[in-house]
Amino acid sequence: MNNGILSTIGQTPLVPLKKLYKASPFRIYGKMEMFNPGASIKDRPAFKMICKALEEGKLRLNDTIIESSSGNMAIGLAQVCRSPPITCLLQPVPAVPSWDVQTMCVNII
Repeated sequence: MNNGILSTIGQTPLVPLKKLYKASPFRIYGKMEMFNPGASIKDRPAFKMICKALEEGKLRLNDTIIESSSGNMAIGLAQVCRSPPITCLLQPVPAVPSWDVQTMCVNII
């Protein structure tokens, strides 16, 4: 499962924050999680959860997972589930604006 675009999850660069913390005696870096395929740090746990569940036999190909989320975790799970294939049903919480749900659907397709 660690092939194609999914292989880039977690391979995000560290950037030195020299100008932001000029007076600091330490080197401080920022991790550029926006470079993940779903542009979020949530790609990592989504990938790890699905891989571990498959390895342990708790999840099998063509199974269905249901996630009550409308945020980055939902996007991460949906993109990871496309590869094995696993059906991913997302149920956005009622308070989510329609534009956010549209963005989520675009990112998944």
